[in-house]
Amino acid sequence: MHKMPSQDLDRVEPINRAPSVSKGSIVDADDRRLRPQGHKAELERSSFWLGALSLAYSISNSWLTYASSFGLVLIYGGGWIVFLGLAELCSAFPSSGGQYHLTYIIASPKTRNFGAYVTGSINILAWWITTCSGLIYTAISAFGCAAAWFPDFAQQRYQVYLCYLGVTVLSLIPIYTIKQRYLDFMTESTTGFSLIEMVLTIAVCLGMADGDYAPGTIILENRGISGWNTGTGWLLSIAAALYCFAANGAVTHIAEELPNPGRKLPQVLLVDRDFEN
Repeated sequence: MHKMPSQDLDRVEPINRAPSVSKGSIVDADDRRLRPQGHKAELERSSFWLGALSLAYSISNSWLTYASSFGLVLIYGGGWIVFLGLAELCSAFPSSGGQYHLTYIIASPKTRNFGAYVTGSINILAWWITTCSGLIYTAISAFGCAAAWFPDFAQQRYQVYLCYLGVTVLSLIPIYTIKQRYLDFMTESTTGFSLIEMVLTIAVCLGMADGDYAPGTIILENRGISGWNTGTGWLLSIAAALYCFAANGAVTHIAEELPNPGRKLPQVLLVDRDFEN
């Protein structure tokens, strides 16, 4: 990445969609917009609006989380307001650096290095947590299906861990084998399968319902089987309503793969909130 002096970050040129010709080369308007931010474009802009929206949705498949905490999502609307600010920053400074780069741009010269470092570190930690939680959920679900079909099957923890490692390897294969121009199709297909799964899950749950549970059986009885103690398990469960917000932050990192990101990224950030709800 080619860095420019920090004082150049304070100057952002008005957008002109026409390509510029300089010294025999043509510079795209989107690429030219990156230069006042301190670097030049390195990636091919092969993604589209629907592909970016599908990427945001498919990362966490948040409908499954909302199924257990939909009431909280309806009550608390602050998350959407927070993303208005992120959408505004992405509109002004579209960059694949995302939050840590935005922090560096808007922070004061004395604090921008430290602020960007802390923000980037938190981002990496969030990626690890989200990735690990999604992979282990897949492994646990696979053994849950096996236990439903074969009641006598007694799973062992090491088996779940081996399945977790297998899912990790399978998740890495598309990254190294699928060409960049096909990534949009992959994310759109994943979103389509997720929506079909949602419809089937709702239909099966309604069709197989057998009476109503008394509130006491859900609230008063301690039936936690997560392995955590009661207090920790409760804190983790109420945080489930915030799980979907990881997807919105992720799409900021494909700004340099999206044509006209200053307009498309804010649209994806805001539409994804309505799409997931």
